[in-house]
Amino acid sequence: MPPSRKDIDAELFGLTAMGDGATICKYPLTNVLFAGGYEHQALIDVIDSSDHMAAGGVKDARYIASKIMPLMEDIDPKKESFDMVVFDGAANVQKAVRVIAARFPKLIVCK
Repeated sequence: MPPSRKDIDAELFGLTAMGDGATICKYPLTNVLFAGGYEHQALIDVIDSSDHMAAGGVKDARYIASKIMPLMEDIDPKKESFDMVVFDGAANVQKAVRVIAARFPKLIVCK
């Protein structure tokens, strides 16, 4: 079967994962978006960490990476297409992005 346009776009232009944390009405949320060459931004998930936090958890690098990496792996199981990650400059998020970059060899990390 020939590759789809989506596969060709990801191969040529790569994919970008973007996100930002927000607390809205006391709900700790993380927005995760992906984009590609011809694929404009798409909201992939809004991660609600309320239950995790209520159980005494924290939104540390390990937790954030554990929520974002599976989303990236669903789209790019061979870890060949994601080449950029852009998140805010919060220390916990930047550490999480470095954890993710260790698993996706082509990644460039931007704040």
